[in-house]
Amino acid sequence: MDALVEQCAFYFSDANLRRDRFLRKHVGPQGIRPVPVSILATFNRVRTLTTDSDVLVEALRAVPGLHVSSDGASASRTRPLPEVDDSELRTVHVDRIPAASTIDSLHRLFAPCGAVAFVSLPRRPSREAAGFALVEFEHADAAVRAVAQLDGRVPEGAAEAVRCCHRRAWEEAKKARKKAKEAGEGEAEAEAAAARAAEAAARACAAEAAALAAAEAEEEERRTVVKVCGIPKGAPVKALRKEMREVFAAVAPVDYVDYGISNSGDTTLAFVRMKTAVGAAEARRVLMAQGQQLCGAPVFLELVKGKSLEAYLERIGKLRGETAASRRRKREQWWERKFGKKARKEGGAGEGAAGGGEGGSGDEGESEGASPTEACEADVGEKRRRVAEAEGELEAGMAPRKAAHV
Repeated sequence: MDALVEQCAFYFSDANLRRDRFLRKHVGPQGIRPVPVSILATFNRVRTLTTDSDVLVEALRAVPGLHVSSDGASASRTRPLPEVDDSELRTVHVDRIPAASTIDSLHRLFAPCGAVAFVSLPRRPSREAAGFALVEFEHADAAVRAVAQLDGRVPEGAAEAVRCCHRRAWEEAKKARKKAKEAGEGEAEAEAAAARAAEAAARACAAEAAALAAAEAEEEERRTVVKVCGIPKGAPVKALRKEMREVFAAVAPVDYVDYGISNSGDTTLAFVRMKTAVGAAEARRVLMAQGQQLCGAPVFLELVKGKSLEAYLERIGKLRGETAASRRRKREQWWERKFGKKARKEGGAGEGAAGGGEGGSGDEGESEGASPTEACEADVGEKRRRVAEAEGELEAGMAPRKAAHV
């Protein structure tokens, strides 16, 4: 079963869907359309592992980030494909590999360097191995480690040392060699030009990977937002927001739940901002491990990072600031209708002092972790209480309290 689950996870992975034209046709440009299980059952690797459709459905249900329909007829990703393809920086080119090399053996060879996302083993028309492979890692720093640790190493069962370099370095060397030969230079000069180009590209890749790792480490403390994907359409907003808060709060403190507020009406997505980055990472790990469901459907959780995080925080900050300003205007209008313009002016300074910080930093917003909608609902309830108190005072012949105390 484990091998089948791993194989199904590979079929729906980012790395495979970038290359698999057949599956890409079914999942669509965003990668989230459902694929019939009957089609997956025809794949050769699946048939070597099982011919039982029930076993296949069970394996698909065990894959994180996949949603299987209630009748078990189709499976789909809960997370869209990434908008930017940065696989080149995470890929190494390795040649002089043993003739008997397989995808599994290369996976085992490179796994100590970091998580391997994809292994490509090209073959000639005769079905013999072409003698080289492309190995894509999940992180760029793993590719740097692979070049440092495996270039020039003789693998077990091999007759010579493998040659491992960044894919970009290999491509630059190929271009430099071709250019030198077209210029009429000899073989030695062409190889020297290729070596210089490869070395320069390798340094650039290492520097870029190091800069990326440093940026990720610096950003890690701000990764407090968890994106929830795969929410069923038509889910009740208030009930689901409450359920998400309870589920995440059981793992770590929650700042606010953003569902149906800042995501342009996409009801299949939600964002939960935790109090700390550690809490966000732990919530994602725990809830994914237990196969968390919302409204009876499995969901996929991912930490928002990079430019997506910056864009989200800017968007939600602006929205919460506008919401706070709107609440202040509504309070002023209520006070004016209830006690007149003069009373509102007298209470203006106090009211401003009480609410002046609400719209300051947009991503802080309402206290106690309330979302803009929840805070607005609470504010309406507070207004009703104030109205009742004011009416009681007027009936008793008391002067209304000033706005500074509202």
